[in-house]
Amino acid sequence: MKIDRVIAHWVPTNDSAKKLQLSENYPSAFNTEFWVDKIEEAFSKKKCYDIDFIANKEDKIGLLIRYLKNAQKDKFIEHSKDLAMLLYAAQNKKNISNGFLIVIKGKNDNDRDYVCLLKLEGIQGSEALFDSKIRSFNLRNIENILLTEKTKVFKMGFFEFDGHTMLSKKAMDDQIQKGEIATFWLTTFLKCKMKDEPEVNTQKFYEFVSEFVIKGRIKPQESINLSLALATEMNSFDKTLNLAEFASKHIPADALEEFNNKATKENVPMFEFEKKIPTTIKMKIEKRTFFLEGDIVVIAPHSEVISKSSRIKIEKDGINKILSLRERIKSVK
Repeated sequence: MKIDRVIAHWVPTNDSAKKLQLSENYPSAFNTEFWVDKIEEAFSKKKCYDIDFIANKEDKIGLLIRYLKNAQKDKFIEHSKDLAMLLYAAQNKKNISNGFLIVIKGKNDNDRDYVCLLKLEGIQGSEALFDSKIRSFNLRNIENILLTEKTKVFKMGFFEFDGHTMLSKKAMDDQIQKGEIATFWLTTFLKCKMKDEPEVNTQKFYEFVSEFVIKGRIKPQESINLSLALATEMNSFDKTLNLAEFASKHIPADALEEFNNKATKENVPMFEFEKKIPTTIKMKIEKRTFFLEGDIVVIAPHSEVISKSSRIKIEKDGINKILSLRERIKSVK
């Protein structure tokens, strides 16, 4: 990955005591290798998602990103300042922190143009410099430290181009713990949304794995184990789903490549996303537990219990309820 141009602006919240400070010139010093590492590190985060512009809302932000991709010298600075002003307007809530907006453009490893937006908090610190004359360390206060080897990028927007076409859009937020991106960054500022809504991704996840249970080239017992793993995953209290992680844990090694290739071909998201069960599959994953006489316990899909199928029925025998079950046994443990 190469960096061609970079500029930084100080963008506080619009009710902050600190003032907006926009750069008029490029920085005189810039460690390209360090910043490339930080961008690539942001890509590796579980919270880096594919995004799309919200229909009819791309307007200024989309145009500015396209302008930045082609801009040279003064024009790049001018467009980056416009971008900083949009972020300043978006930062209108108390729980948003002041920070730097770093605007970068360059070429990635595929030799495609990109524009990258990073939001970083400026923190205070001290620098220890040894003074040989007095044989002691001087501790110099530094008001705004951006990143060190141990600190992290907080928010990112990354836009990749193929010629004049915006090929892909990604966003990352490492300040929110629940598998989301702050609304002010994703929606208010970038004018974007997740590429698919959580309900859509959750349904894709469920239906793809369910189909693989039936049609995947795996053994009968492996199919049973995968079906149980899917039910456990969907009914767990985890707030996110990740198909790549699920596959590495539950798909047999000799079927993993087939599974991943098929998921990619069918555009099933392999990244982590928020789990949100749509009503279309709620009935399929909810379970009913029946405690029968003789210490027999039967756990069955709720959808089967209430359906008109002859496989599972609740019948009445006087004042008693009888569970009638007719199903082929796949295996016995």
